[in-house]
Amino acid sequence: QSVLHAMEKQMQAERNKRAKILESEAQKQEAILLSEGEKKRIVNMADAQKYQEIAKAEGIAEAQKLVAAAEAAAIEKVKTALGSDHNPAGYLLGLKYTKTMEKMAEGKNTKVVYLPYEASNFMGSLGGIKDLCKDE
Repeated sequence: QSVLHAMEKQMQAERNKRAKILESEAQKQEAILLSEGEKKRIVNMADAQKYQEIAKAEGIAEAQKLVAAAEAAAIEKVKTALGSDHNPAGYLLGLKYTKTMEKMAEGKNTKVVYLPYEASNFMGSLGGIKDLCKDE
C-alpha cells in the first residue's frame, strides 16, 4: 500500500507541476497580449496626432493663401481707386500703421508709445491718407 500511496503522491505532484506550468504560460501569454495591445494603442495615438497636425498645418496654409489672395485683391482695388499717380503700397502701409497704433493705444500700458523705425515713412503715409481723404 505504501507503493500505491507513493505513486499517487507522484502523480499528484506531476499534475500540480503541469497545472503550474499551464498557469505560468497563460500569465505569460496574457502579459504578451497586453503589451502588444498597449504598443498598438501608442502607435495609433501617434498616427492620430500626426494626422491631426498635418490637417492643422494644411488648414493654416490654406488660410494664409486666402489672406494673401484677399490682400492682392485689396491692393488691386486700391490701385484702381488711386489711379496710376499714387502708390497703393504706401496707402496700405499707412492704414496698417494706423490700425496698429490704435491697437497699442487700447492696451493697458498706454503710456508707452512705439514708433516705427522709419517714422518719417509713417508720417508721410498719414499725410498721404489725409490727402486722399481731402480729394474725396
